[in-house]
Amino acid sequence: MKKHYLALTKSAAIEWIRKDKYAFEVLHKRFGDDKEVVLEAVKKYGLALGYASKRLRDDPEVVLAAISENAYALKHATEGLRADQKIVCFAVSREGCTLEYASDDLKNDQDVVKIAVQQEGAALGHASQELKKNVDIVRTAVRQNGLALQYANSKLQGDEGIVLEAVSQNGFAFKYADFTLQDDEEFVLFAMERDMYAVYYASERLKKDNYFIQYAELRLEELATKRDIPAKNLIGQFHDILSENNEAFEEVEL
Repeated sequence: MKKHYLALTKSAAIEWIRKDKYAFEVLHKRFGDDKEVVLEAVKKYGLALGYASKRLRDDPEVVLAAISENAYALKHATEGLRADQKIVCFAVSREGCTLEYASDDLKNDQDVVKIAVQQEGAALGHASQELKKNVDIVRTAVRQNGLALQYANSKLQGDEGIVLEAVSQNGFAFKYADFTLQDDEEFVLFAMERDMYAVYYASERLKKDNYFIQYAELRLEELATKRDIPAKNLIGQFHDILSENNEAFEEVEL
């Protein structure tokens, strides 16, 4: 059938698309500028938008239909539509990291970026440098995905409130905290109380400090009492993380 695609009627082409979502990879050579066929193609497989004509990649109806099926179809829209707030908001509300394909102006639009990081905190990595300094945007991002802390401005990586939000969501986020916090005894204990794995990224000085270790054990006993769980469980986990054999924890992070 592929050998004779140039002789296909529109109805036959549409029927083929309905049976095979990848058919448009061939059919676009004849039907790439046919809106009816392209709409069928992108509704079946959003990324088929990449095979449509420029005219149709600049058609909001076609682009929205493609994004409905696969938000990453945004990357195939024309530059003009990737600068359209409505189009981009629709995409990032479905897949936050499609912010990557938005115009620079929209990457600096607080409303657009907030929608993106609410959907996926890691979208912060595609925000403008200015918004990576924005406390509200960064806090929203790390609440959704603590590891988004790695994309925050360095000043906010040293902000106790932001870091605790990140660590509460994912203890491994402490990796991206400013060293002054990783080396702060009291702060490390606060972080541990939210997620034990945070201690993995405490400074080497603290992890070798017997006073810190004893103090941490006391704090964990208090925490165990509050949570009504055996203290030995928390303390055992604490020592496992402190131990030299930390390969398992590295794997968890990845």
